[in-house]
Amino acid sequence: MLLMCAVILFTVIQQVKSQDFVNFPITKIKLSGNVILYKTGKTSVYTNMVAVKTSKGIVVIDALQYPEVAERVKEMIKKDMKGQISYLINTHGAYDHTGGNIAFEDVPIIGQLNVKTEIEMQSKASSNPQALQAMEQQMIIKPDQMRSTYPGSPEEIDESIESGRGLINSIKNNKFIAVIPDTLFKEQYTLKSGKTTFLMESNTPSYSRSDIIIYIPEYKTLIVGDIFNKNRLPLFSAATQLDKWEELFEPYIKEDTKVKFFLGTHGYPITVDEIREQFKYLRKLSDEVKRFKTEGKTVEETKANLTLDKFPFLSNYNPYFYGSAIHIHNFNIDAIWRQLK
Repeated sequence: MLLMCAVILFTVIQQVKSQDFVNFPITKIKLSGNVILYKTGKTSVYTNMVAVKTSKGIVVIDALQYPEVAERVKEMIKKDMKGQISYLINTHGAYDHTGGNIAFEDVPIIGQLNVKTEIEMQSKASSNPQALQAMEQQMIIKPDQMRSTYPGSPEEIDESIESGRGLINSIKNNKFIAVIPDTLFKEQYTLKSGKTTFLMESNTPSYSRSDIIIYIPEYKTLIVGDIFNKNRLPLFSAATQLDKWEELFEPYIKEDTKVKFFLGTHGYPITVDEIREQFKYLRKLSDEVKRFKTEGKTVEETKANLTLDKFPFLSNYNPYFYGSAIHIHNFNIDAIWRQLK
């Protein structure tokens, strides 16, 4: 999945414009008196930050892409919740969720063990001219080419291009600063802040190798990171174990679930029904790819037989990776195919 992130990171290596951080859009979504989601950007390209007020301070989930925007939202949180921030939790290591970690250096930061590796890889690539040049040669998709191959929202493609330019601008101005969490865990970690519980559990590799979910029982809230997002197809990787993925989520999406709020880290909150249908897609796709391979079909024949219209319940989903020309559905078929012997 880091490869796909790299495609987005280095999509546009052109003249880099200065980012307007002062007027960068921030939408506040109040879920309860003590839980607020801060959505950044106009579309779902940019990331969310979630703040949870506890009796021992405010716990923040994810740090956004730009330190400048992270600082703005951090000050909004302190004002809105009338308190100080006590912890930051990274849902995974992607740059658009950890680029703002530098704004939270004064508090403990928590993440899954592989967050360290992912941040270090991104930092190494950003400081290596040869690596940047290789990425440019292999992965550049020019804006006009992206627009011609992406049938979605023009605002989304524009923000994707803007995001790529912003990253390059950060690198050129030495603002791409890697800040690794102080506390790293492998499978599970429980943070108790006052009377509020944050149960963190690691997922099978899917979007990344460091994905976690965070359950806050006192507020009936489950934060699912980039594992699931509203109107976006979920991602397989060649290392995904779907049975483990389903097992992790089963207690939270069963019929008598106690969870009221499901929060992805892009866009607006997602519903339990949407998560169920995304699992339905994953299971059906996995089974169908296996069937076609058993029947002797090639991967390209499988893609031709398993077009998205075979999954009519996904008709409102965006098959592309936010504003890029990368087709998630075909990416998933390739990943499942590589798993099969």
